[in-house]
Amino acid sequence: NIKNKKQIHLTEIESGIIKLLFAEQVVNKKILNLEVLNHSVLIDSKSLDSHLYRLRKKLYKVDTKTKIVSIDNQSLKII
Repeated sequence: NIKNKKQIHLTEIESGIIKLLFAEQVVNKKILNLEVLNHSVLIDSKSLDSHLYRLRKKLYKVDTKTKIVSIDNQSLKII
């Protein structure tokens, strides 16, 4: 964060998630599973949820106003 000089280190997967969210604004969870985690859309895994949990915690440390929110439990949006 440029304003408060705080930094976080992201894993490759967390970085991929955040890049897609900033690029697309709203991203379907199936797209994230396919493009970032390389999981088939047929696989129902908690892996994405785990990565999102850790990513949200890291974002909060840097900026309490930026959040990743779920839309209809199908898509994600960064606000």
